[in-house]
Amino acid sequence: MIQFASKQGTNHGIMTRLATGSLDVIEIIHKITSFLNATIIPLDLLSNGAYAFVQKNRFDLFYTTRSKKTTTSYMKIQHSVFVSSSTSYKNCAHHTHPEIVFIGRSNVGKSSLINALLERKQLAKVSKTPGKTALINHFLVNNGIHFVDLPGYGWAQVSHATKIKWEKMVRDYLLYRTQIKTVFLLLDSKIPSQKIDLDFMDWLSAHRIPFAIILTKADKKNTMRSQKNYCTLMHNFMENWTTSPSVFFASAYDKLGLQDILSYIEKVIATT
Repeated sequence: MIQFASKQGTNHGIMTRLATGSLDVIEIIHKITSFLNATIIPLDLLSNGAYAFVQKNRFDLFYTTRSKKTTTSYMKIQHSVFVSSSTSYKNCAHHTHPEIVFIGRSNVGKSSLINALLERKQLAKVSKTPGKTALINHFLVNNGIHFVDLPGYGWAQVSHATKIKWEKMVRDYLLYRTQIKTVFLLLDSKIPSQKIDLDFMDWLSAHRIPFAIILTKADKKNTMRSQKNYCTLMHNFMENWTTSPSVFFASAYDKLGLQDILSYIEKVIATT
């Protein structure tokens, strides 16, 4: 059974007090565990003495650590190929395969992450210029799953009319494409979540579209900033959501978190 992240939580102020170190660590773990209905494990100490935490997801299928390795089984990539680019969900490839969707702000590292997951260098086209993904791109994985790369949103240097066109294309696809099993919303772990990201989460939740969050660019050199922004994000969930989505740290450069994401994909497909 699919479980959806939803809004309107009641655990006010926990993460604010966590960041200032005014809560006892045991109390923090108890309160966060109660909110998430999950097991919480401490990560590294932040510079101000606060702890960052990582959640086992609502299916009890994943955990994230600073290690590249995982003891959980994960989907092995044996074959991947580009299939098609489409301007609308109506002319996307016709098939019955489950679809795993990737979306995020422009320049969040979406194409780089897809390539890292598929162990390919340029399958998904990477560009230093934001906004280069302008179509709905399908990749066939292991002859049975489609990874879908959607246009980024946000500050891509394109015209207002183009942005409106992309927004309609993306939202129509997410609303009407029945093969979707889950959406990965990518956020840059080096910066706090932007309003446009939070608004998009609200939209996904309001339309009961299952999604998980990937905090990208979580390279070892960015650990401090990544964990601080993770805490801020969890604060938002505690203040405003009754259940939180799954959250992963990932780095296409360090290969961090890739196996955990593949394990999540495998098990979401198996349980939906």
